This record gives sequence, C-alpha cells and structure tokens, in this order.
Amino acid sequence: MRFINNLYEYKRNDFDYWNSKSFYILVFDSKEKSINYLANKLNISNFLETPNINYAESLVMKNYATLLDITNPSKKSILNKCLLQTPQDVELWKQWNNLYESEKVKEGFALKLFTRGYIDGDVINDLKIKRGMDEVLVRVIFLLGRPNTEDLVLKLANKISNPTLKECVMNIVTNEEDIQQYTLGVVK
Repeated sequence: MRFINNLYEYKRNDFDYWNSKSFYILVFDSKEKSINYLANKLNISNFLETPNINYAESLVMKNYATLLDITNPSKKSILNKCLLQTPQDVELWKQWNNLYESEKVKEGFALKLFTRGYIDGDVINDLKIKRGMDEVLVRVIFLLGRPNTEDLVLKLANKISNPTLKECVMNIVTNEEDIQQYTLGVVK
C-alpha cells in the first residue's frame, strides 16, 4: 500500500494516478477489480463527447478499454476515440486491427509499417508477401538471418523475382555464417 500512497503523493494528475493504481490492482488483485476501479473514476461519456485532447486521459481510457470484454459496447467507441487522439500509437492500431478489421486491412497495415521501418513479431506475422515484393523479401531475409534460420532464409531468397537481386542475396546467404553480423558490417 506504500506504493499506492507514494503514487498519490507524487502524481502529475488524476489520470496518471488512476492508470497506475488500476495497473497495481490488475497485477496484485484482479482484472475485474481493476475494471470496476476505473469505471468508478472515469467519465466515459465526457471523454467520448469532448473534442479536447488529453494524452493522460487517453492513455487511461485505452488501458480501461483494453481490459473490457469485446462484447462491451463501450470498448470499440473508446478505442476509436483513443486512435483519433493518438494516431501514432502502433500498439493501439495493432489491437484495433486484431479486434475489428479484416485480414486484408491487417495485411496492408503490416506492410505499410514494415516498409517504413517498424519491425516486431506481430507485424512480420501479419505480412503477406506476394510475388514481385522483392524489397520486402530482402528485408525479411536480413532480419531472419541467424544461423538457426538458414533453411527459411534460403527458401525466401529463392522467391526473389529479380534475377540479379536474387543472385546477390543468394551469394550473401550461402557464404555468410551470420547475416545479421554481415549487415552490421562486422568482419571476421
């Protein structure tokens, strides 16, 4: 309880405190009690109706909505408003896509993120690489280029459609023990 008291004493605002305390309740008590705590603190209708942007409020609302069951009618509305307020929140977009979007939309989103340099396991899993997407293939190959992934790397390299690029990549993947070290410029 000392932690909660310190949170309250040094809080920036009520939203930060509520967010931290609800997380504490979630971890050390239960999801249901965390949801109930936030439900009693937050003004959902005010959040949904006002055009003002408050990042601390948006964060606690996002976390609250994440805890809610998919069948809760407020979940989608809250997440949508959070997306409008924080469109840079990639994790929120991934959550939204997984809950409410089609596979085609998820694939397009993953491709856009990946080609712009954002990389994580979820994004790579949602990628659907089609014929002629050599640049995406090469990026995946160099990301996967570890000694224990050589079979997959060779399989992907064989799918490169540009013959010159394919030859170059095949040369690298067959002659380098650790592609990631090669891409970092580490010479043995």
